[in-house]
Order: sequence, then structure tokens, then C-alpha cells
Amino acid sequence: MTEATQRPYFDLLPSFDALRRRDLGDAPWWDDDSVYDLGSRGIRRGRTEIRGYFDEMLCAFPDFDIEIHRVVTEGSSRAVQWEAVGTFTGGPFQGVSPTGTRVTFHGLDLIEFDGPVIRSCWEYSDPLSFARQVGLVPADNSAADAMLRGAFNVRTRLGGVLRRPGR
Repeated sequence: MTEATQRPYFDLLPSFDALRRRDLGDAPWWDDDSVYDLGSRGIRRGRTEIRGYFDEMLCAFPDFDIEIHRVVTEGSSRAVQWEAVGTFTGGPFQGVSPTGTRVTFHGLDLIEFDGPVIRSCWEYSDPLSFARQVGLVPADNSAADAMLRGAFNVRTRLGGVLRRPGR
């Protein structure tokens, strides 16, 4: 999408615009009661924790960019489908050291507003895709992936045998 077609989305969602510009400033759209649920990556509460998460991400991906594909509005809620890209050349991200890999993230945020403030946000993304892209886990359908799945399935079957009643 061009800047012109993205502009209405970013005007509607100033937090996404600031993230895209890599300028969170004092992050006025979050307050100390805001909650950001990252699913398997944990929950951040309050402006300081939420800002810390995004600062870490922007440091890890110095060329981070985000594009909004769709926004659905219902009352004070917004569902935002997005795609972000960046090269993992900065600092660590969630305990993983930079690999120099260009990474693409896809996700959906369900945001609840209280006036201009984000009261809560639930982010739905694919951490496994990130892990595969940076080499933390084997590429899908690779030989290493087949071995890892095989070992897991053996462990699961053995665990089931060991947990059967009467044993």
C-alpha cells in the first residue's frame, strides 16, 4: 500500500503510526492501567512495561516497518490486521541474539479503547514463524524438522505408556 492509502489507518491508530515512524515519544495512548497481552510471549502491564517491549523490538530490528492491511471497528474496539518486516541486526529480542535475518511478522491486534487511551490489546501472531525465520527451530519440512518431530512423537508415546493406569 502507498503512504496515501495507509494514512487513514494511521490517523485512526496513532500508536501504529508512531511505531511505523519509530518514534514512540511519551506514548500517550497507553497509561498505567493499559494491558498488552502477547499470548505465549506474556502480558505487559502499564506504560513502562509496554513501552519496554516495543523499545526492545525497535532496537532488535533497526529497520522495522509496519503496514496495516485492514481495520474493523465495532464501538470502542478495533481489530487490526498487520504485517511488519525488519532485519534482526540490533539487540537481542526476547532472549534471542540477532542473526542478521530479514524477518516478516503477520498478526492481528484486538484493541479496546477508552477515549484515546488503549485500555487493552490482545496480539495474535505466529511466534513459531519468527523462530523458524531466525533459525531458532528448524525450517518446516526440513530433515532437522522431521527428526525433531519424530523425537517429540517418540517421547509422547513413551510418556503415554508410562502414565497408563495400573502401571
